[in-house]
Amino acid sequence: MKLVVALVLISAIASAESRLRLGEPRMTPSDAATTVAVKRVVERSQPDLLGCYTDALAKTPGLAGEVSVVLVIRADGKVTGAGASGFDAGVDACVKRVLKTLVFAKSSEKIEAVYSWTFIDLPEGAFASLTGTGDISSGFDDANIYGGLLGNEGGGGTGWGTIGTGRYGTIGHGSGGGRGGMRGRTAAVPTVSIGQPTTSGKGVLDKAIIRRYIKRNISKLQYCYEKELLGHAGLAGKVTVAFTIEASGAVAPDAKATGMPEVEACMTQVIQGIAFPKPKNDGSLDVKYPFEFRPSGS
Repeated sequence: MKLVVALVLISAIASAESRLRLGEPRMTPSDAATTVAVKRVVERSQPDLLGCYTDALAKTPGLAGEVSVVLVIRADGKVTGAGASGFDAGVDACVKRVLKTLVFAKSSEKIEAVYSWTFIDLPEGAFASLTGTGDISSGFDDANIYGGLLGNEGGGGTGWGTIGTGRYGTIGHGSGGGRGGMRGRTAAVPTVSIGQPTTSGKGVLDKAIIRRYIKRNISKLQYCYEKELLGHAGLAGKVTVAFTIEASGAVAPDAKATGMPEVEACMTQVIQGIAFPKPKNDGSLDVKYPFEFRPSGS
């Protein structure tokens, strides 16, 4: 069952890649390690970036073209500048919002990346199953599949995501140069379990919808944990994020994650970057959302 679903999601991500071509960034500094690290985080955001495009495509059938992207990343890993231009105004603005939510690894200096991306109008097909309700993953852990497909190293399968190896290397953020593909491998990845939210306030928004939007950002939330796990072996625990969905659907700036100091700031930034649907009753909605992180094999 897991293999079948994994193959469906591989098809989904392959569809995503065919609809959005990220190209190679021009980096400052331009060393290979920095380029790979930046590309890895940007690639994880493809479902959100495709969401920008598919929303616009529904309004303007046949819409396609190129967008110029600029990213400025502080030494602490936070995005201090983001720009997108040259395409549809709505898509440009949405891409810029997504870029501002990204969290990169810390570095010794400021990093600048300049991209040229192309959106292509192709049948969406399996990609809808990845960005929809997430029901396809019911019955087992979402993050295991995400982590396996979006493997940290790709190429040779040396990272946690062993499904992203061999000829599927581009899905696993590698060059596809690894050997063995999926044969004889098992995915042993850190996991994030999503609990059920509690809500209060004047605004009304179905919990299933809130969960759907959280699941769309699961790879970002898992990354918050993975990058800390590299320096804190065995790191595990529960985190609760308290946030307010304003009447506009935006998350209020006072969002706060508690429970694991190592990941709190990163998770807060991810949640603050989510644009939810507008709650009914023209009011805000207070949400508390629990998560649990575990290293592989635990």
